[in-house]
Amino acid sequence: MKLIMPKTVPNQDMVTTTLFSESLRNSVRQTASRLDVAVEELDPEVFMKYAFIAEGYAIALSYARYVDDVTEAKRYLEGCCQVFREEITEMEMVDRGLPEFVKVGYDKLLQSIADEIKRRGLTVVHSATLH
Repeated sequence: MKLIMPKTVPNQDMVTTTLFSESLRNSVRQTASRLDVAVEELDPEVFMKYAFIAEGYAIALSYARYVDDVTEAKRYLEGCCQVFREEITEMEMVDRGLPEFVKVGYDKLLQSIADEIKRRGLTVVHSATLH
């Protein structure tokens, strides 16, 4: 198994992309060390193209760094990498289902977005969760 990380972003003007890429690169390096696997680099645009998968990938990377049994995390990470390499489609990956730890991570992300919307005095139309 090889984990995938974005290549260093040459255009430092894109602050959000740069921060996301560097954060993901650090997570991949740490997780690869923990799992004792290799790393390959792809263009950062791949992670933007498959943003939903990339968010789940980031969640799974964090999860894999701290759990004892990494079997399920490795399986999910490998699926994400297959999408990034375009070996399978995004929908094929989604159809496999999300592990519980990814659902929980997405729920926390959605809740933080809803909290920020409320903080700005706006109305949350729908409180989405994956559970």
